[in-house]
Amino acid sequence: MLKSKYTILLTIFFGIIFAALLSAKRVPTTDMEPSILVNDLIWVRNHPPQIGDVIFMKDPHDDERFYLRRVVALGGNSVQALPNGAVRINGKTIRQRDMGITETHRIYQENTWTSENTSKQYLVQRLIDAPQIMPHEPQLIPKNTCYVMSDNRDFAVDSRWWGPVPNDLIIGVVVFRLGQAHEWRNYWSSQP
Repeated sequence: MLKSKYTILLTIFFGIIFAALLSAKRVPTTDMEPSILVNDLIWVRNHPPQIGDVIFMKDPHDDERFYLRRVVALGGNSVQALPNGAVRINGKTIRQRDMGITETHRIYQENTWTSENTSKQYLVQRLIDAPQIMPHEPQLIPKNTCYVMSDNRDFAVDSRWWGPVPNDLIIGVVVFRLGQAHEWRNYWSSQP
């Protein structure tokens, strides 16, 4: 009797582990470096995104392509991408703290406020020799859309080119990341 209970519990345990591994997605691009690297495993949950969340989304111009992007603003917010790479939300510049440099990039820690009035910190990187980007005028983000950016700011396209992303293109929010550690991050994170 006791042996069959352990067998059932072990079967359930390994079933859960197997299901979790099957639901993981492997990251194919460098778009979200240094926070999320190529070959990291991510788990996505379907719930409404908050400012600072990383989302798994469809490409606004190609239903066959998928991206990871960070939500910088939600519908109803005003957003302005500045020439120096900084971002202004509702007239306030997102705080950036210089964390140092790699061979080719300067790393910044951004600190945003979520819609729940909690602080969220994450890392972004810019090329050391990056040209100034074209300044964008402030724009009001329509309801049921969000403004997203890549953490690898000079490498990937995002809302600076696409414009606001409709919420129906969002598949889910990344809730867990597992991958190699480096000087800027741990092996795992529940808030990439």
